[in-house]
Amino acid sequence: MHGPDDMDHSWPRAATPPSEIQRYPYLPPDDEISLVDLWLVLARHKRIIVGVMVAALLAGLAAALLRTKTYKYSTSIEIGTTVVDRGQGVETVLVDEPQTVLAKLETSYIPLVLDQYAKQHPQSTGRYKITASIPKGSQIVTLSGKAKAADGPIYKQLMTEATDRIIEDHKRLMDINRGRLEAQLVKEKIALDALTDPAAMEEKKKALETAVIQARQQLAALKDPRVLAVSKNALEAEVTAHKDALSGLKDKANILKHRYSRLDRLEQLLKRQTEQLESEIKAALSRRQTASGSVSDAPAAMTMLMVDNEIQQNRDRLARLEERLYVDLKNQRDELDADVAENQRAQGQEKQLIAQAQGKLEKLLLDNKREQKEQQPEVDKLEASLKKLDSDHQRDVVAQRQKIHEMETRLKNMKETQAIAPPMRSPRPSGAGGAVIVALSLVLGLMLGVFAAFFAEFLGRVREASQRGA
Repeated sequence: MHGPDDMDHSWPRAATPPSEIQRYPYLPPDDEISLVDLWLVLARHKRIIVGVMVAALLAGLAAALLRTKTYKYSTSIEIGTTVVDRGQGVETVLVDEPQTVLAKLETSYIPLVLDQYAKQHPQSTGRYKITASIPKGSQIVTLSGKAKAADGPIYKQLMTEATDRIIEDHKRLMDINRGRLEAQLVKEKIALDALTDPAAMEEKKKALETAVIQARQQLAALKDPRVLAVSKNALEAEVTAHKDALSGLKDKANILKHRYSRLDRLEQLLKRQTEQLESEIKAALSRRQTASGSVSDAPAAMTMLMVDNEIQQNRDRLARLEERLYVDLKNQRDELDADVAENQRAQGQEKQLIAQAQGKLEKLLLDNKREQKEQQPEVDKLEASLKKLDSDHQRDVVAQRQKIHEMETRLKNMKETQAIAPPMRSPRPSGAGGAVIVALSLVLGLMLGVFAAFFAEFLGRVREASQRGA
């Protein structure tokens, strides 16, 4: 941009008509815009600018005076709270999240109440509009709408109906939680009544005293040697009986051993007798053979007959001896072996029974000592419980009352969803005030006036250019 002092005096002045020089004393280059020229243009068309401003001002005054006043109607919904147990303590929480309440209002309850009103008043369809929002940093939901003062009661009615639907929806949830909490409170009060009942306390005390007496009696029975002696003597008698039986089996084993010795001697005896008979038979056969060659008279024949008879008798005796040696003696040995084996098995069983009885006796003594050690702490525990029964009872009563108080506090802290205040009209009309409208009309008139001045200047130059061309 250049001022008047920066003009280029080398322009060809002769090419500019004198009339133009008089009308436009300051002509900058064609590619530059001079503030001076702009000001001169505005100054030449100041009447247009003033006229447009006056017209805009009059229009603004008319709009400010004739405009219909609209007011903002609004109400706020405070979401109810309930108390839940998180395990580590109770916590107060909202019945519903603000975003959920907002969604219910926008998608269900507001359209529903508007639709119901439109069905009752068809001429009002699409006329009323209610918006829901959550103020930043808060947990409340607001309902708002703009309307004339004449429509205010209808807006209040619609907002109240939408609010009542949210309250009714939350009341159902609150009733469930409150009923569960009240039932639990009744249960805890019944438990407190049971704790504070003197008869119940006396019964509990007697039961504990009985348990202490029984525990002491059981400990005394465990320590009494006479009680232990019954089982001990029975086991000792069992051990003695099995030992006696084992001694008898050992004695029988000695008898069997002696029988073995006698069988051995009998076998030797039978063998000698057998050998002797065999020798006698052999000698008799030899005599018979010698005597058989000289049998000529009766005495010789008689002698032969006697020899034959002797041989036959010896053979019979030999057969009996061999039967005793190889059959009867063998059977006796087999029977004796069976008796020895049975005796050994019986001795093993008796030894096993003795070991079992001795183990039972040792276990009886060990179990008695162990039960005494286990029973003594139980007696001490019951006696200690009996001594501090009253203090424990008082502590339980205090704890139960505290629990009931906490539950009552939780019930009191349950807060219903409610409208913070009934739908209200804003004290002042919404939108711009009259002064603001007038000020805006003046600014708009100035802008339109400047635009009209430049447009008039443009039209003037177009006419002049067309005249020069003609």
